[in-house]
Amino acid sequence: ADAAADDDGIMEGIYNTMQDEIKAKNRKLDATQKKLVEAESEIGDLQYEFERDRRDYLDGIRERDREIKLQRQILDRILPCLRRDCNYTNLDRVRSEAQWDNEKGEWSLPALVVARTTLPGAPNPGLSPPSKGVPSSGSFLKSDDAFGQRISRAAESDYFRPKR
Repeated sequence: ADAAADDDGIMEGIYNTMQDEIKAKNRKLDATQKKLVEAESEIGDLQYEFERDRRDYLDGIRERDREIKLQRQILDRILPCLRRDCNYTNLDRVRSEAQWDNEKGEWSLPALVVARTTLPGAPNPGLSPPSKGVPSSGSFLKSDDAFGQRISRAAESDYFRPKR
């Protein structure tokens, strides 16, 4: 009779007495209540686990946010100290040139380049002969250029000599 009652409730059980029917229905009620308690316990466990994971994720996000802020503040402090002829002084350009490498799991940054600009030296009339492309102070005298004569007189005077 119980097997017939458990079969999706399609067939009603046939009982000899009312007591048998009450006992069968009480057993069925107890089993259903047990399943309900187990399901509620499972729901509580899942909610607790979900809340714990949520807190862990939020703590991780907050920690990463603090780390990013620290890195940004350090970078803001260091950036003015970088040489102006270095390619890392322009952070927007560095960010645009950076590529994410999925295999390594890290950023591939552009190479550090320091552009060394060398300026030609100023001619010193008393120490070395002038180079081929630079006219000497004597050549200015040969021309009728008033400006050239003025420069050559200033070079020969004490104006450009060190005071010490």
